[in-house]
Amino acid sequence: MSPTDIENILNSLGYNLFDRGDYWQCSAVYRNGDNQTALQIYKDSGVWKDYVSGTDFLPFKALVEKSAPNENSAKEILKNLNLNSVSTSQTPQPTQASDVSNFAEKVFSRQEVDDLLPHYSFYESKGISSDTLKFFQSGMSTSGAMYQRFVFPILNKNLKIHGLAGRNMNQYSDRPKWKHMGRKTKWIYPLYIPDSNGDFPILNHILKIKEVVLVESIGDMLSLYEHGVKNVLVTFGIDVSPALISSLIGLNINNVILSLNNDFDKSKNVGMESSIKMFLKLLSYFDYSKVNICLPNKNDFGDMDSVDIENWRNKKINNIKNNDKICERVVFHAKDLFKKNKISKNIYTNIRKVPCFE
Repeated sequence: MSPTDIENILNSLGYNLFDRGDYWQCSAVYRNGDNQTALQIYKDSGVWKDYVSGTDFLPFKALVEKSAPNENSAKEILKNLNLNSVSTSQTPQPTQASDVSNFAEKVFSRQEVDDLLPHYSFYESKGISSDTLKFFQSGMSTSGAMYQRFVFPILNKNLKIHGLAGRNMNQYSDRPKWKHMGRKTKWIYPLYIPDSNGDFPILNHILKIKEVVLVESIGDMLSLYEHGVKNVLVTFGIDVSPALISSLIGLNINNVILSLNNDFDKSKNVGMESSIKMFLKLLSYFDYSKVNICLPNKNDFGDMDSVDIENWRNKKINNIKNNDKICERVVFHAKDLFKKNKISKNIYTNIRKVPCFE
């Protein structure tokens, strides 16, 4: 079964495919969906996932059976492809190239967390309460690669630890501020932190308000969480990963707020420039009205007190239109990317509507 075979079948079943490199995206025709990024279908195998409905990765046979007009039609298609012997419940093992699952991803032992000490003074001095630090199952490591770092376990949706993030606690050390173990590009943190009842309060809150704030680091997230802003996800850098984008799509978010660090005291504001590039990247997946930029009032959220954060909360809606400097930089980058054919005409047309476009 070649990618051409898969594409021809999908087209015949009414799917309008958007090419994303190793995979296609499209709406879920089988349930009359209209979200053009709901389905992700890999070209080399047909393995697919419905991010809006929240399915697991499923074999191509299952999509054909869901989409065909009747059972006989589905059997005919599958017969021609010699797929009838494949059970609907079986998910083919992904190839290394498609990388459609986390099967090969390292999983850390629960012992890595159980041995962490509740030495909270480092973060308590920054205004983070012990209750918050306990909720995130964090603590100080006294051995191994994270020795003398304050460690946060990164949990996946199956509550497996697939990453560790450790903050250096020794201010006189020349060690990097943060050390990460695991594949950061797979982390959706802290979406899957359970409470004592086994619920996911952050996930449930995001699903309720349909808004997500993206920040650079765990420190930023902790500061916002401590002040009641709990719909925050961490990018772990100045870009947004495909896994995080997919999760945002699956959560059916109405508002994504980009709040990377505000390096206003430096010659180049890397946080602002990165937020703008991230904004333009997300426009391939979200409507222009659903993505916004609102940087911290100070360098980062760790530098802000409750008054600062409340002021930030009040200005975060429609901040692009209200901030001339950010607006001008959005337009500058949009023109440059459009000239290089790196953003679509539709996105560029939307950006032309902003007040500062010239």
